[in-house]
Amino acid sequence: QIASELAEVYKDKPNLSYMKRVNALITLKDGRKIKISSDNAIYNRLNNDTKFMGNVLMVESDNLITSNNLDLYASKNLITIFDNIKFKSDKGLLIADKIDINLLNKETNVYMYDKKNKVQAQFIN
Repeated sequence: QIASELAEVYKDKPNLSYMKRVNALITLKDGRKIKISSDNAIYNRLNNDTKFMGNVLMVESDNLITSNNLDLYASKNLITIFDNIKFKSDKGLLIADKIDINLLNKETNVYMYDKKNKVQAQFIN
């Protein structure tokens, strides 16, 4: 499900919706729910892929991720989060440049763009 306060569709790109003040809810087969909100998004009606931009917030269970960008590739069962990522959970905090989440097997990869930099993590006991 995806909703916005404003959506625009242009003649030359009829399959894309340009949205402002966006909220999305993804319900996975295992019952988990992922909520995503952002200032803007571009939604592709053909494959449900969506690019979220600006003040992105993703909430899943007790996990909260903020970033500048999040790409939902529904066609690949993949979420890519990037630019200014802060991840908070009851287990700790994480700061990184990019996170890829496979929605089918829950595999998550965390990256820094510059290999000299390290992902910052703080765990709570």
